[in-house]
Amino acid sequence: MSGENRENTLFYSEIPKTINKAAVLLLSWKPLLDLFPAILDYGMYSREEELLRERKRIGTIGIASYDYHRESGTFLFQAGSGIYHVKDGGPHGFTQQPLRPILVETSCPNIRMDPKLCPADPNWIAFIHSNDIWISNIETREERRLTFVHNGTANPKVTFKISEVTINAEGRIADVVDKELVQPFEILFEGVEYIARAGWTPEGKYIWSILLDRSQTRLQIVLIPPALFIPAEDDAMERQKLIDAVPDSVTPFIIYEETTDIWINIYVDEAKKLVYFQGTKDSPLEHHLYVVNYENPGEVKRLTERGYSHACCVSQDCDMFISKYSNQKNPHCVSLYRLTGPEDDAAHRTKEFWATILDSAGYCVVVIDNRGSCHRGLKFEGAFKYKMGQIEIDDQVEGLQYLASQYDFIDLDRVGIHGWSYGGYLSLMALMQRSDIFRVAIAGAPVTLWIFYDTGYTERYMGHPDHNEQGYYLGSVAMQAEKFPSEPNRLLLLHGFLDENVHFAHTSILLSFLVRAGKPYDLQIYPQERHSIRVPESGEHYELHLLYYLQENLGSRIAALKAMWMDINGKIRHSLGITTFSTLLGVSTWMLSAALGSHQPELSHRGLRRPYHNTAKLPPEPSGARVQHEPGHQCHTSSWPWAFGLWLVEGPAGAFELGVQVPKGLAMSCSLGWDKRGGLQPPCSHPFHGHQEQRNRGIDE
Repeated sequence: MSGENRENTLFYSEIPKTINKAAVLLLSWKPLLDLFPAILDYGMYSREEELLRERKRIGTIGIASYDYHRESGTFLFQAGSGIYHVKDGGPHGFTQQPLRPILVETSCPNIRMDPKLCPADPNWIAFIHSNDIWISNIETREERRLTFVHNGTANPKVTFKISEVTINAEGRIADVVDKELVQPFEILFEGVEYIARAGWTPEGKYIWSILLDRSQTRLQIVLIPPALFIPAEDDAMERQKLIDAVPDSVTPFIIYEETTDIWINIYVDEAKKLVYFQGTKDSPLEHHLYVVNYENPGEVKRLTERGYSHACCVSQDCDMFISKYSNQKNPHCVSLYRLTGPEDDAAHRTKEFWATILDSAGYCVVVIDNRGSCHRGLKFEGAFKYKMGQIEIDDQVEGLQYLASQYDFIDLDRVGIHGWSYGGYLSLMALMQRSDIFRVAIAGAPVTLWIFYDTGYTERYMGHPDHNEQGYYLGSVAMQAEKFPSEPNRLLLLHGFLDENVHFAHTSILLSFLVRAGKPYDLQIYPQERHSIRVPESGEHYELHLLYYLQENLGSRIAALKAMWMDINGKIRHSLGITTFSTLLGVSTWMLSAALGSHQPELSHRGLRRPYHNTAKLPPEPSGARVQHEPGHQCHTSSWPWAFGLWLVEGPAGAFELGVQVPKGLAMSCSLGWDKRGGLQPPCSHPFHGHQEQRNRGIDE
């Protein structure tokens, strides 16, 4: 597959040096890079690198991120399995012509990832290859491996380490010294459980890091001077000499500590006493830039146009900002503003792709922000603290019932719910807690037992398991499998077998508890997929299977046919004086699924239109079986060699009929018809050999 495509590029916009303060300048995108054939080398990542890319949602093609050196104008990025660099005009502005990227040549085979430029010398880059950190010189092609794996040693603890690289006058590596903290990490940073972020300050004077405690209620931003690191030394006496040489005044600087739950990024104009920040004050559906005077607090003013969601970047002196904004009707564009007053317009929210698919298939799609959703304030978002899964479904049901009271086209007897990851978890919760409301749940990659999931994520919301046993129990669907409905065709589980985020063990343990409780389920496994479905064929299979499952178990024809079988069941029980109708019901359900499989409406996916066929095979017609029907009717199936029979016929007007045949002389049979467009038709009478018929009138959509 060629890597030369439009995903392998970067775009830029030019900002004029002089701007009319009273005007809004619309910026246009220009390609920085010319099309180039990126190297594509599949399957060569280490397992850890592959999982890292999966967690970051980085695809195989395209440029996911880049590094930039302002003084030299150097861009560095990964595309496919290669690392590329390119130089523009730097401080003199962008070039007028797209640039051709140059591949960074190294001796490392296979894939190199996460490249970074050296702030002091952009000719030097660092990258990851096979779980190790390497450095390389773009000009001389000299390279050095900085980290090594020592087999047989204990698993390392998370800490800070640096490598000090000395470059000689010829620009070559003269020496590399590995350094470690003068004291153990847990002593220097007492109570810290997580290193959330880390990096170098722009001038390279300090290491910065964001640290969290285990409960994630205390956040620190620290600066660590390089003098706090000493050369790694195995000899205890030599190491002690190095420790003693570090002055007591060399310590980490805690430049910020937050123990409250409210903090946002802001821009401060100290000269004008103004604070600029992004928020959702006007609508939780839109992001805007706001300003307020912090010396004389008054009305908070919105600076961006309503009707869009804005991602803003404010200049250093706070005299202008750039907004990247869009809504459903208008794609992303970039505008440069002078900081002026607000404007007003109607709000809009972007439709999600899956909702559009279901809407086009004739479903009413409802999306409800229950308590716990973001952008509606801390109280609303924090409502499910320590009790995930215990309040969300109540809000969903209340929203559904309200909509049903306002719109008569919403049928609460045929409600399905679908989600992935946490959405899959809530889909299970919905069916478990309110099976009277939710007819079908389709759960993708769901968390089923919170003690099995990632500690950092889980404890952020649920606290320590020892301090919230009831919350962990009530929030884990696997522990309450007996509460799921006993009817079949109501629960579909989907999961990638290689899922590195929500491990397949979550689905496995839920299945064990469902089997133990005698609860039915349907399962679809994707053997080569992880937490996200990446392979196009798997994605197509998933989307078609999702629609097919909904059509089979929520479609209007299915609902009417199920009602018809209930009516037939009662009549035959009454006629025969028996209570065993399971044979006929089982046969008819299987037969109906097979018959409908060839007449489902076509489903559109990625420009392809194809019928979704059911591969179930009908049993052969028994020899000597006779089914007599009106002229012009084409018989699709016929009677079977047991007491009860089933047929599906197509009439001259394009109408299908489904009927049930009972033993001669005992009772009667019923049939139901529908046309090819999907509308149910009143059954039309025609005699069958040796039998009478009585029509079940009044069944309609």
